[in-house]
Amino acid sequence: MTSLNVLMLEDSPDDVLLIKRELTRAGFRPNLVVVQTEADYLAALTHDIDIVLADYNLPGYDAARALNAARELKVGVPFILISGTTSEEVAVEIMKRGATDYLLKDRLSRLGVAVQNALEERQVRMIAESERATAQRLLAQLDRERALNEQRNRLVQFATHELKNPLTSMMSSAEMLLKREDLPPESRRRHAEVVYEGVGRLLNMINDMLTLGRLDEGLIDVTLVRVELDVITAAIVDEFRIAHPHQPILCEILPADYHIAADIKLVRQIIDNLLGNAIRYSPNRQPIKVELTREGDDLVLRVADQGIGVPPEDLPHLFEPYHRAANVGGIAGTGLGLAIVKQAVVLHDGRISVHSVPGQGTLFTVALPAIFRR
Repeated sequence: MTSLNVLMLEDSPDDVLLIKRELTRAGFRPNLVVVQTEADYLAALTHDIDIVLADYNLPGYDAARALNAARELKVGVPFILISGTTSEEVAVEIMKRGATDYLLKDRLSRLGVAVQNALEERQVRMIAESERATAQRLLAQLDRERALNEQRNRLVQFATHELKNPLTSMMSSAEMLLKREDLPPESRRRHAEVVYEGVGRLLNMINDMLTLGRLDEGLIDVTLVRVELDVITAAIVDEFRIAHPHQPILCEILPADYHIAADIKLVRQIIDNLLGNAIRYSPNRQPIKVELTREGDDLVLRVADQGIGVPPEDLPHLFEPYHRAANVGGIAGTGLGLAIVKQAVVLHDGRISVHSVPGQGTLFTVALPAIFRR
């Protein structure tokens, strides 16, 4: 005989015995938990239950409410309505709401079959749900592997172009320095600068890759301190003005008695990368605008350029590692800066957005939670 844990909502001892006899006759060994009140019923639902058998109407409680509770607390447990007075319309309605079956008390000969069918349907449903969950996990794993493959491909392209080019130039200049002792001082200096600048560029690339890797793996040590965002923004803008004297940079910082709690290194990387990108992709040297304001509970940094812009198809991928827009041409870049910016902003519970029109320019907006100074 098959053991069967039954939760029974029934107030008639005679009907309980009758139902138990029918289940035994059908080949089950029923373990009955009989309740009559809502409190007892809800408490019993927390136990290991194979099936619920419920009278339609008890004093102070009914099968409709019992069915709702079963669906919320015991998802998937079969629920069979057993009643002697319920109309066909009521039975149909409760079936629509999720009951497994409906039986009249004076026709219990079908009880064993109804229970067996309900248990089999539950088993089929559980198998289907398990297979569906497995399929979803496989699809998610496939998506992750596809994303990793795409990232690997971008890394290979990055290594092929962005690492090979400076290495080739450095090798050529180093060869000239080693083999041509008769080079004029000016030529020797020019070749030495090529090697020096190439090493600096490669070090920057490696540092970006290491930073992004630590951010992705959650290994970055974030040290939150009081950061006067207006002060640091103005200082970085001044540094860029000195480094790029021919590039107009407009800076508008509205007075605000607010600061942020942030990691100073990550904040610098956010501003450095956004302003550096604005200069890099503004070959026409049109003015770049940096703006810092307070909006609601945030300090909002905007960096806008009038450069080459970003094609619409590249915008959804702009913050992905190693991704570079299709229109960058020969402009140097790693495709890592914006990925680092996005991670750094998220680490500070902030938000970043981008708006761009090809040929007209790009606007990045970063919002970071503000703290009142005084």
